[in-house]
Amino acid sequence: DAASAFARETYEPALRAHLDGTLSAEMRASVLQDLSRLTGLPESAIGEDLYIDERSYAKAALQARGLEIGMYDSRYTLPLANSGGDPVADDPAMTRYVPGFVAAFHQMIRNDLNVSLGRPYASIRWRELLFGWNWTRAGVAEGQSYATDLAWAMRRNPDLRVLVASGYYDLVTTPADARASIAAARLPEDRVSFTDYASGHMLYLGGTSEAFSADLRAFLEK
Repeated sequence: DAASAFARETYEPALRAHLDGTLSAEMRASVLQDLSRLTGLPESAIGEDLYIDERSYAKAALQARGLEIGMYDSRYTLPLANSGGDPVADDPAMTRYVPGFVAAFHQMIRNDLNVSLGRPYASIRWRELLFGWNWTRAGVAEGQSYATDLAWAMRRNPDLRVLVASGYYDLVTTPADARASIAAARLPEDRVSFTDYASGHMLYLGGTSEAFSADLRAFLEK
């Protein structure tokens, strides 16, 4: 569509030109205008380098209305004020999902499995746990994409195929980011399939679950 074409053909080259110091004032003004129109952000909210990270966008998109949009599903909003600061537990979408997940888990544990936990079940401990997580891997270059690991595996196994499923409203792992990672790792194009849905981060929630299930079954049956 128009937004994807703009991102590939105009925006990405403009970002590279800015880094190289070759972006003209005229081109920057033109890109800024289109970027504002497509994202809904005022031009004043977009920095000199034209770069917009997802989390900043989630906070700025509806700032004039005092709202923050969900990273895990941008169709959900919560007030910007009084957030606890946890990027997951306080996410506008996750605050809607998680109570249902936890309630169902407790019911299954208690009624179906007859298990007593003896302590509260902590469904999300992002700030206490993952903020301090060591993501380095032995024998792997720092910052290496996991897509590169996948490329190695596909080279070793010619029968390995990959299905990349994305949600249009997911700001954590956007469809464009997924495609860029796959392209950068140079996975065999003939063994990679892409499917996109009108969904957030979790494709199996809501009205897209049946379409996702059907696509997954078709992929496995090939």
